[in-house]
Amino acid sequence: LAIIDDGFSHRQIQRQFDIVLFDVSRSRAHYQIIPFGFMRESWSALTRASLVILTKLENQEIGRINFYRNQILKHQENLVSLHFNSEIKLKEKNVFLVAGIGNPEALIQNLKQQGYQVIRSKLYEDHYEFPLSEQTKIWNEFQQLKAESDVALVTTSKDLIKLIHPEILQNIKTIDLNVSMSNETLKVLHEKISQLF
Repeated sequence: LAIIDDGFSHRQIQRQFDIVLFDVSRSRAHYQIIPFGFMRESWSALTRASLVILTKLENQEIGRINFYRNQILKHQENLVSLHFNSEIKLKEKNVFLVAGIGNPEALIQNLKQQGYQVIRSKLYEDHYEFPLSEQTKIWNEFQQLKAESDVALVTTSKDLIKLIHPEILQNIKTIDLNVSMSNETLKVLHEKISQLF
């Protein structure tokens, strides 16, 4: 079993099952074809998918969710949803967030809903590698902030594995990402995967 991130548009790779994750928190402008948006292919490409999963539905207006759901259903009937919750327990209420993820805005919103104030953030492109020189800058910036207020240095578990700066590793807190699926979603996913074997 091999799982490939961002492999849907790479048709040279042979595969038996394609799951497309669709971030509902993104604007409609995001879902236009390059160069006007970020889609590599048109909506009709979803007909090739085995399954489409709506993500980040939390705190989204029902009209937005229904728009995307209806748009996808024009091309793909196998549509389910996942629910994400980012959780962290801190004594500090101020946060310095360091993240290299696809949609940091949803994470920031989730932190705010938990009662934290993101007073500073260093946001990088998805899959950012964090060279040591950049980590040193992050540490120095955190030290300056720490001198002014009670603040926690926070990152995602995805980004933590790329950090090697010893002081950062001793002081940084990690956000736990919890994923939940309805029984219906689990059933559809199980049925689709079972068809492969």
